[in-house]
Amino acid sequence: MIIRIILSLLVLLCVSFGAEAGQRLSSAQISALAPGYYVGTWKNKRQLSLRMQPDGRISGTVDGQYHSGRWYVSNGNLCLVFRILVFEKTKCGAIHRQGRWLIGYYNKKGKPKIRLRAVEASKA
Repeated sequence: MIIRIILSLLVLLCVSFGAEAGQRLSSAQISALAPGYYVGTWKNKRQLSLRMQPDGRISGTVDGQYHSGRWYVSNGNLCLVFRILVFEKTKCGAIHRQGRWLIGYYNKKGKPKIRLRAVEASKA
């Protein structure tokens, strides 16, 4: 169960192109997401919250369980690095904006698994 939660956070904000994708964010636009606080869902079930720091740190919760790691931009993709047990995992993917939402990580049917929106940290 813990590995599943950690993997969910790993893919958070990591996306591949899908049919419902909005505008793909550039490297500069991805970098500008930090500092920022984001809330949303994974697979329309799990509650997510993420805080991205400009120094490359990322932290947040998946259904209330805390996780942390690093983020960086590579070739126009957001990359997340998290430690799972003794292994370090890196996942990279494109980010798309659809209105006020950041969406991505599409399933085989082209539906986004991740939906995030920015919120003020004071409201979180």
